[in-house]
Amino acid sequence: MWRFNRFGFKNLAILLVGIGLGVIGTNWLGSRSYSSAPRSADERLTAPRLVQNRNVLNLPSNRDAVVLATVCVKTRMGQGEEACASGVSIDPQLVGIDPTKGAVVLTNYHVIIDMGNRPPLQLAGKGEVYNAEIIRQSPEFDLALLLIPNVKFPIAALAETSPEQGTAVRAIGFPNNQPLTVKDSSLLGKTQECLAVSPCLALQQGTITFGNSGGPLEANGKVIGITQGEIVDEIAIPVEQIRQFLSGEAPPASRSPQFEPSFPPMRELPPYYPYPMDENYPPYPVW
Repeated sequence: MWRFNRFGFKNLAILLVGIGLGVIGTNWLGSRSYSSAPRSADERLTAPRLVQNRNVLNLPSNRDAVVLATVCVKTRMGQGEEACASGVSIDPQLVGIDPTKGAVVLTNYHVIIDMGNRPPLQLAGKGEVYNAEIIRQSPEFDLALLLIPNVKFPIAALAETSPEQGTAVRAIGFPNNQPLTVKDSSLLGKTQECLAVSPCLALQQGTITFGNSGGPLEANGKVIGITQGEIVDEIAIPVEQIRQFLSGEAPPASRSPQFEPSFPPMRELPPYYPYPMDENYPPYPVW
């Protein structure tokens, strides 16, 4: 009888402890359910979450916008092998094209002269290779306009006018067939010694080489020129001439350029360092 009572009291104690733990658990779960109830959109998009979203999207700064819009346009080297020259994606509306129809890339005429009617290109020199359509070209301006149907590329903004002498600039492209590279430089001013229409922009020596042709020259986050080659100075086509070409204006009287494939020749320059891109580049969807 004593053993039975002891067993009964023991079971009763266990039962009471279980009930107590159940009550505590119910209250805790109730408080958790309340605190995690659906919140409004404003409450969910807190400042830390917005910052995190920007990091995930890897949204570019103004200076990086031109870099992200730079394109490898395939050209021929001296022995006929394919290599990267450069180009830049611009707003299709500048030439009256609906942005939903495709991307528009600006490059040098001498880059695509030996590549047939469907020059291949890659955004940033990576990923899918697209065959572009030549929709406008001018040997006199040494400019060409390419359409890549049914895709969307990042867009670089064009400056209204060329900046002043001494402005810090960046030449963006694929020098000596290297990965996408950004070269800091300085604008020496304008010169009459040009490869096509004059005047053109003169650059600090050691800025460009083979592979930079057709790439954007950037200052303050906008395209101020298209890098081209060298006569006396290393030179670029100024944005004023780019806008004339895009608007369909005839070039002014100037020398008749005779461009050869693989122009200008490859030469040694101070070391270039590829622009740091993560493995998920580009951060934008490509349609």
